[in-house]
Amino acid sequence: MKLLLISLLALATSANGQWIFRTKADSIKYYQTIGAMADESRKDTDDLFLLAESYLVKEIFQDYCSYKDLVKSNRRDTIRHVGLFALNLKKLPNEVFDCTNLVALDISACKIKRLPKALNDLKFLQSVSINKSKLRRLRIDFVKNESIQTLDLSHNNFRRIPSGVKYLGALKYLNVTANRVRRLPKRLNDCTNLDKINLSYNRVHRGVRFTDNVKIKSVILQHNKLSRIPASLARLSNLVQLDLSHNNLGDFPGRLRFSNLEILSLYGNHFDSIPNAILSSRKLRKLDVGFNKVKTINSSIGKLDNLEFFSIPNNELVSMPEEMGALSKLEFLYLPGNRLETLPMSMSKLPLKEIDIELNKLKTIPSCIFGMGMLHGLYVSDNLVETLPRELIGMVNLSVLYIDGNRIEKDGVETASILRELAGRGIELKY
Repeated sequence: MKLLLISLLALATSANGQWIFRTKADSIKYYQTIGAMADESRKDTDDLFLLAESYLVKEIFQDYCSYKDLVKSNRRDTIRHVGLFALNLKKLPNEVFDCTNLVALDISACKIKRLPKALNDLKFLQSVSINKSKLRRLRIDFVKNESIQTLDLSHNNFRRIPSGVKYLGALKYLNVTANRVRRLPKRLNDCTNLDKINLSYNRVHRGVRFTDNVKIKSVILQHNKLSRIPASLARLSNLVQLDLSHNNLGDFPGRLRFSNLEILSLYGNHFDSIPNAILSSRKLRKLDVGFNKVKTINSSIGKLDNLEFFSIPNNELVSMPEEMGALSKLEFLYLPGNRLETLPMSMSKLPLKEIDIELNKLKTIPSCIFGMGMLHGLYVSDNLVETLPRELIGMVNLSVLYIDGNRIEKDGVETASILRELAGRGIELKY
């Protein structure tokens, strides 16, 4: 069997692990693309990120046994992780089946199109990864497998989720990021332990059909083609996380209810308000509605009494409702890039640790800020603020203050005095 020489692989080391490329040319393209992402004026950074990912075969965070070491080993029963990266392999080497204690098998960027029945003999095998192999189909020969918990098929050319997935009885996480999948089939109902599926960067536009799987807790559908929210998602009764960011959504049917939802992202869609169906999700802890067209926030926001993280940057907000003050667990609030001129005084008692109100139309730092005794980070850059209030000195937990890009006269006696005192306390200042 002809193998690509290991020397052809371009290896790089990062602070987090080892990067593996197919060729030196791919490594150069990777770094060029990452460099292009640093240009803040570009609006295609998500696409650039996906392109960069296509050049990188794998970033390894743990020691994998290579093909060379696998063949040499006389103690294959001690091998727990096998990585066969960017090799001209069309089937799994027989040596893999001697690794009786194997936990993770990664065959990314190879030409393997079949998972043989013999994998069932590896009773401890929990994770199988087949990334960046240009696969359109994957044959799964075993009728039933009770050990594999993670299947990663990301960055291939699948149009459909392989039918053999239904035989993975222990499967908990299915990753099919960056393929060409158009729907989530009913056969996923047979994966009775599946609790997370990642379908980012695909072509799903309506077909979400696995509605009877009560174990599903997380569905990631960012960067797809959805123009309406599939009603079937609401029938996933234990859904905790739903990511619908970067789609074409502008409406959220009122009949939909997500009673157990805790994390929701609607980032990068076309909503002009926060849907009432979301404002009735009382268990919600994290909500991201950034880069939409939201003009006002309904007073019902106050009912989200478990909300800890609320992000709504780059919308069209001109005010915040008084009911924001009822969010008794809110710790992180991000409001940059709106049209806010002030904040309601009711927010003064919020247990915020960080608030970002940059790029708005504030002429003064809102008075409610000074009552936020837990606040660590305050970001007020690029507004219309003219004076720096002395009340900032009384904020004993403040550790970061950004006020650059305003109209503050920094050389004024009072302003200079306040800045010196804040700097003397070790506060990170940007002005």
